[in-house]
Amino acid sequence: MYDVSVIIPVYNSSKYLRKCLDSIVFQTLENIEAIIIDDGSTDNSLQIAKEYEQNYPHKVKVYSVPNGGQGIARNFGVTKSSGEFIAFVDSDDYVDLKMYETLVTYARNHQSDLVICPYSRVDEAGNLLHTEMQNVEHSVTSMNSGPTNKLFRRDIWVNNSVRFSENLWYEDLEATLKYVFNCEAIGWIDEMPLYYYVQRSNSSINLYDERVNDIFKVIDNVYEYVKEKNLLEGHYQEIEYHCIMHLVFGHLSRCVGEKSWIKVHGYIKQTKAYLQEKFPTYYKNKYFKWENIKDQSLFMKVLKVVGLRLFYFNLFDSILLVYRVKMKFNKNIKRW
Repeated sequence: MYDVSVIIPVYNSSKYLRKCLDSIVFQTLENIEAIIIDDGSTDNSLQIAKEYEQNYPHKVKVYSVPNGGQGIARNFGVTKSSGEFIAFVDSDDYVDLKMYETLVTYARNHQSDLVICPYSRVDEAGNLLHTEMQNVEHSVTSMNSGPTNKLFRRDIWVNNSVRFSENLWYEDLEATLKYVFNCEAIGWIDEMPLYYYVQRSNSSINLYDERVNDIFKVIDNVYEYVKEKNLLEGHYQEIEYHCIMHLVFGHLSRCVGEKSWIKVHGYIKQTKAYLQEKFPTYYKNKYFKWENIKDQSLFMKVLKVVGLRLFYFNLFDSILLVYRVKMKFNKNIKRW
């Protein structure tokens, strides 16, 4: 058995793939496997992946699947994994060479079911844009939804039928939330970023796409899952918090890219109606009260407290207008 199976979906990322794979095969943790799933690439990504498989046969395994999206590729990768732990890396990103030794050591020393580390957003030249998840409160409400700065226990993942959304945006959110509420112990590493997210100029973080509305289906999937597993009652405030953050502050900040402000206002109304149906008292969530918001900047505290109230009183357009102006002056603005 490997210590860690690192699952890497690949689609037309030949420009970045060698740097990504080098950061995996040269890890200080020796007992590691890289599971590469080529998702129907049309460039030479598959050839590069096979080259690494040939050069590092004990560490690299390559599979090809018809193009179906990152969620399908990751789910397939999990079925091919054999590690005690699993991890996920995007093929245009890279990791610190000590990342998995650091995470595995922490998980074993503290009996952690999930270990989370800081990560840095960098541009294509490697210049630092900002670092996230560093020195945050060690709470499930501080956790980001991406899987790439995390280490998961494979048995918990598989035994609880955790899967990424397929053919939907926000596939990360569904898997991460399903997993975290099955955890008993979460570990946090604060010292330094270990994962490097390459934010390209055409990254979806800066673009509007009608698929932003997939968020409602993803939240439906999470809601039905936690309800069926009787997790909702014990984690209601935390689940509600993540839904608010991803619907109101995440989803609607993406909608700012829509040119028609009439449509943007319509998205706000749609989001409010959905939240009221799923979480009728969402505006009372304790994690949006001033005294319960820990280890965050004054700006973020004000944004959460005031923003949710403006949303509740149908005045959230003003928040999004400010955000749209900021985006014009800073294309690499950190999205809420």
